[in-house]
Amino acid sequence: MFLAFSLLGTPLHGYFFAFHLLHIANHNQMLKRVFQAVTRNGLSLVWVMIYSLAIFYIYALICFAYYREIFDEEKGNYCSDMFQCTITVIRRGLIFGMYDYFDVPRNRSFNYHLAKTAFDISFFIIITTIGLNIVFGIIVDTFSELRDAKWRIDKDMSSVCFICSKNSYDFEHYGGGFKKHIVEEHNQWAYLFFFLHLNETRFNDYTAIELYVWKLYKKDRLDFFPMNRSLTLQAAEDAKDEAKMDTLLSQVAFLVHRRKEEDAFREREWQEAAQRRWEEQQKKASRRAQEQQSSALRRRAVVDGHRPADGSEEAEETAHSASPWRLTAFFEAMFL
Repeated sequence: MFLAFSLLGTPLHGYFFAFHLLHIANHNQMLKRVFQAVTRNGLSLVWVMIYSLAIFYIYALICFAYYREIFDEEKGNYCSDMFQCTITVIRRGLIFGMYDYFDVPRNRSFNYHLAKTAFDISFFIIITTIGLNIVFGIIVDTFSELRDAKWRIDKDMSSVCFICSKNSYDFEHYGGGFKKHIVEEHNQWAYLFFFLHLNETRFNDYTAIELYVWKLYKKDRLDFFPMNRSLTLQAAEDAKDEAKMDTLLSQVAFLVHRRKEEDAFREREWQEAAQRRWEEQQKKASRRAQEQQSSALRRRAVVDGHRPADGSEEAEETAHSASPWRLTAFFEAMFL
C-alpha cells in the first residue's frame, strides 16, 4: 500500500506521501493491537454492517412512504427516490440522529406527532444505541482478548522457560534461580544462533549432533529440545535420590539392628527359661535323693534292730557312713 502511495505521489501530487505517516503503526505494539482489534473480527463487523444497512433501508422506506415532505433539499436532505432517501437516512442518522434534522410540519394531528415520536425513539434505540454499541463491543472485546493474550505471553516469558517449559519456581532453590537458568543453561537466543549456524554451514561440514538436529528441524520435529529436562534440576534430583537412598539404608540398618536385638532378647529368654527348667529338675532330683536316703536309713535301722535316736552320736555315725551312698544316689537321679 505504501509503495502504491509512493508511485502515485511521484508523478501526480505530493499529497499521497502524507499516507506514509501511518507507517509508524508497524513499529508500535500498542497501535498494532488496536488495528488487530478492528481487523481480527473483520468478518463479524462486515456482517453487522450489512445487517445495519438492511435496518437503514427499512427506515428509509418508511421515510419515503410517510415523511417525504419533511426532507428539505435546500438543506441537503434528498429523498426523491429510495436511493437518495437511504443515503440521507444513513448520513443524518449516524451523525446525530434524524430527529435533529427533520422537523414536523405545522398543522399536523396528534397521531402524526405520536407516529413521528415512535419513529425517532425506535431509530435512536436500534441504530444509535444498540447498533453502535454492538460494533464498539466487538472491537473492545477483541482488544481485551489481545491484551490478555499479550499478558499471558509476558507472564509465560517471565515465569516459564521457553526451551524446557519448566516453571520458574522449580529453579528458585537450585542453581542460582530462574534468571540464571534462562541466561546460561537454556538461552533462547543461543538456540536461534545455533539454527542460523546450521543454515550458514555446509551440509558436509556438519558434526554428528548438528546433522541430527538438522534432520529433525527439516521434518518440523522438536525432539532435540530438552522438554521438561534441565541439568540443574537433574543434579538436584540425583542429590535428592542419593539422600533418599542414604535414608533408606539407615532405616534398613536400624531395622536389622532392631531385629538382632529382638533375636538376642528372645535367645536370652529361652536360655533363662532352660536354666530355670534345669534348676527345677535339679531341685526335684535333690529332693528325690534325700527321700531315698531317708528311706534307706530307716530300712537299715529296722534291719539292725534299733532306731537312731534324735541327736545321738550313733545316728551321726550312721549318717556319715551313708554319705557315699547319698552321693551315688544323687548322681543317679541327676542322669536319669
